[in-house]
Amino acid sequence: MPILIPESLPSRWMFDSEGIFVIDQSSALRQDIRPLQIAIVDASHSQYQELGRILSQSSLQIELTFISVRPGSDFPGRFLHPDQLGTQSFDGIIVADRPEASAQGPDWDELRDILDWAVERVKAHLYLGLSAQAALRHFYNVPRSASPRVQPVQGVVHRAVRANSFLLRGFNEEFQVLVQEPHGIDREDILDVQGLELLAESKSGEPYLVRNYDRSRVFALHFPHEESLPHELAERGTWLAHRALLLRNWINYYVYQPVSQFLQERDGRPAA
Repeated sequence: MPILIPESLPSRWMFDSEGIFVIDQSSALRQDIRPLQIAIVDASHSQYQELGRILSQSSLQIELTFISVRPGSDFPGRFLHPDQLGTQSFDGIIVADRPEASAQGPDWDELRDILDWAVERVKAHLYLGLSAQAALRHFYNVPRSASPRVQPVQGVVHRAVRANSFLLRGFNEEFQVLVQEPHGIDREDILDVQGLELLAESKSGEPYLVRNYDRSRVFALHFPHEESLPHELAERGTWLAHRALLLRNWINYYVYQPVSQFLQERDGRPAA
């Protein structure tokens, strides 16, 4: 949660430069205090439970809706088929890491329609794993330079490119990410796209965390879910804590807190 400061405080920039999240009184009064409406797209049952478990650890009230291209569901909470979306609106949407999320997947046409619908109806978008790769190609024409190859899941040390990003609050300088397969997206192809920013990468330079300048879209290019992991790997390492922290930071700073507007209006730079 942010520290509340007077609007007339002249040294506010000092807080920002030290990575201290502050908010002035007028912005606090404009905050929308209500349950956040978050949609989870096309997760398996265990993925839905996993994401719900992480999100429930937030201090914010969150109401989850599950959107699936498949008919029928025994998911707890609200369930919608794409045909039922219409003029529905959400504060945030999370598109799960599923093989069907790739542009070569059997349900890609339906998922593409959901992505396009969400542009106008959802404030903040988080794409995980294969869905992140497909969304980068769909929205920004970012190519894959190589076909992914299946390899044993392993923890790979990553580092922050932009350490002061709100998404990376609480992360170690170097942190572990589980990598199931190389995604084949080159660092240079991300940097060449006007409007995209690389936030974190592996030590070898493989992109991991990307966002657009207005922070409406975040792409986590590796996000294997617990159901796909060997038991011994799921039980060790710091990857789980960092992954949960990423989701909670996204909910707090990119969905709930009105940081983007006042940072951009104040000094004309992209918000963290």
